[in-house]
Amino acid sequence: MLPFYTHRPYRLHMGGHFLAEEPWSHMARKITDYELLLGVSEIVYLEVEGERYEIGPGEAMILRPGQFHRGFKPSLPGVSFYWFHFMQPEADGRDPDGFLPLHAKCANPNRLHILARQLLHAASGGYSLPHAGDYFLTCLLIELAEQGGLPVRTPSSPSCGNGFGSMLWKSNLRLSESRRTAATTSSI
Repeated sequence: MLPFYTHRPYRLHMGGHFLAEEPWSHMARKITDYELLLGVSEIVYLEVEGERYEIGPGEAMILRPGQFHRGFKPSLPGVSFYWFHFMQPEADGRDPDGFLPLHAKCANPNRLHILARQLLHAASGGYSLPHAGDYFLTCLLIELAEQGGLPVRTPSSPSCGNGFGSMLWKSNLRLSESRRTAATTSSI
């Protein structure tokens, strides 16, 4: 698991959507940043530091900086995945808000794919704000953390405080409780 922080956005370096029209194998290399892979179709055969992985549709994998990785077997034509290189914000002495899975089968991959397309649009100039891609990347990682078992915060957690986050949590709790009974605005 990778510690996950939400006090600042993650920094996107580059990303894309890969689609091979012929058999393909990942080049051998080490990178200096993190890389997120989101499987779309077929299987990516990747060896990381001597350990072999198969990244299929609906799966995610995060590579850490400095990890040697390469393809260990050619993928079939039609293999497709999203890829994003990024850096994690400084922890600044904080405890992590949660954890990101390093390799996981995602409960709802379509949500990740939608966010990946939005991220690519934002990062390619689809937004006038200079750091829009960083915030879309952070949203994508939040979704991955949620699908990978991000610990749930409670109103007593220091990060919730007495502000909007705490009120939102209480509202969600009340709404989920009210599904069993008739809800009124005063009960929420």
